[in-house]
Amino acid sequence: VEVLEEVGIERDPQSREVASGERVVMGVRAKGGGELKYQWYRNGELIVGGVGREWVIEKARVEDGGLYRVVVTNGMSRAESGDATLRVKERVRVVSQPLGVAVEEGGRAVLRVLAGGDGPFGYQWYRDGKVVEGARGAELVLEGVKREDGGRYRVKVSGVGEVVSGCCGGRGRARGVACVGRW
Repeated sequence: VEVLEEVGIERDPQSREVASGERVVMGVRAKGGGELKYQWYRNGELIVGGVGREWVIEKARVEDGGLYRVVVTNGMSRAESGDATLRVKERVRVVSQPLGVAVEEGGRAVLRVLAGGDGPFGYQWYRDGKVVEGARGAELVLEGVKREDGGRYRVKVSGVGEVVSGCCGGRGRARGVACVGRW
């Protein structure tokens, strides 16, 4: 007759918040006699292949988020971990690039970017690679445009990660470039 130590959870899986595309490792520490067997669950549903001390997601997707737990057995007893919440946040991306405008001197130029992903978002505009002081919103408004305001504008959007809007060497209304000036 073999008497096995009862299975117990020493450390539950930990809740995590990650960016999409990141590697996720959820683990549990269990004790007990004999061979310990593991089975992972997500939102109460058995995870096929989730049978180790760790559950690994190589590149997390938003839909991988949920409540995870593991059941540990040794043939004589069973222990269930507490729930761990996995939240996968969508990386920031540019949904709509700023479009170039051609304006006369003294005119008004408005450049906009539309960001997607999990916010909140931060913005910083650049003209010809240099920071535009105070330009920290999704929209850049230039009043009373002067010749020296001409150039190529980009915006860096930060949130879950960072992305820089497109910019190319075209003039005027070229997609992905925000050129301001008299053409």
